[in-house]
Amino acid sequence: MANDWYVRVMGDVVGPLAPAGLLQLARTMRITPDDEVREGPDGKWTSAENVRGLFSPAVQPGLTIADVIRRTAAKASRLVHHRGK
Repeated sequence: MANDWYVRVMGDVVGPLAPAGLLQLARTMRITPDDEVREGPDGKWTSAENVRGLFSPAVQPGLTIADVIRRTAAKASRLVHHRGK
């Protein structure tokens, strides 16, 4: 997730934000799952709840969204590899 993120709350756009900044907004409840976000200046707006790991209870303090995605991808890869045996 190299791109910056943008948040739209009540019609106002905030950004660009680093992935860690977006995660911090979610952790401090300054954005909700219903708020809209997009990756990059030309990305498609989507509900923040669609960003994997942003509101997950499994997210640990200090992890970035990129960390969560890497861990999820690694788990999925192990699962696919295991099923292939």
